[in-house]
Amino acid sequence: TLIYPNPVFRNWLIARIEIYGPDIYSEDLEGYIPVYRENLFILWNFETGESIVLNGFFEFTGDFGTAWSEDGQRVFIGTLDPITRQNYIETFHVDVLTELTGIQHVYSTPISSRQTLLEGFGSSDLLLIYEVLEDKQTLISISDVTNDKYKSRPFINQVGTFSDFHLAESEERRRELSCLFDQTLPAQVSVGGFAQVASSAVALRAGAAITDDVLVTLTTGTGFEVIRAPECRDGYRWWPVRLPDGTEGFVAEASTDEYFIAPVSPAP
Repeated sequence: TLIYPNPVFRNWLIARIEIYGPDIYSEDLEGYIPVYRENLFILWNFETGESIVLNGFFEFTGDFGTAWSEDGQRVFIGTLDPITRQNYIETFHVDVLTELTGIQHVYSTPISSRQTLLEGFGSSDLLLIYEVLEDKQTLISISDVTNDKYKSRPFINQVGTFSDFHLAESEERRRELSCLFDQTLPAQVSVGGFAQVASSAVALRAGAAITDDVLVTLTTGTGFEVIRAPECRDGYRWWPVRLPDGTEGFVAEASTDEYFIAPVSPAP
């Protein structure tokens, strides 16, 4: 059994349990050996006892890695279609604050049959994917699944097997890495500058995700200060900002074809 604790909501975890069939006799080993059947993935709250088996949400065999997103609201599970040998990444949104009613299986995204989900990267929704190449080299890539689209960049290439990797970076560097696959319009605002709402309305959220609570809806022309570097999640680049009354939160700057906020100078 492997345990994957939620990085934010510590009472929630994923338990990955290996299920074996009846033992079979091996003449080579002159003894009985267990036959592997499947991995069972259970979302479990060890404080309340609530649990649900996630396998019922996806079609294929859960054979590979499991990871939480940095904000603790997404689960990624690597699966395999045993007939086509196609690998997938299953994406779940988990609203742990609404108990088990908040689980949604949102994507089943195909990846290369040679690639396997390893673990979370430790920054936003980024994942580590490994691939054993024909020359016995191991390629580790930083990857992202947003709106069911898989994007990947080579990160580490080494000979032999892959050893444990842990991201040891500052918070600022983690936020920078989260925007590695940013596909929105180029950034116009910057840290320490001022901006205002350019569209009809923009939500000021408690965190950098569309699932985070809306603190207030900002109307056209509302100004604010940009206080830190952005982070990217759910297909948007989120800037931490401060309103004139001191309220702090996150706003999305743009989509792929529209700016929601625009820089102003001097301060509004």
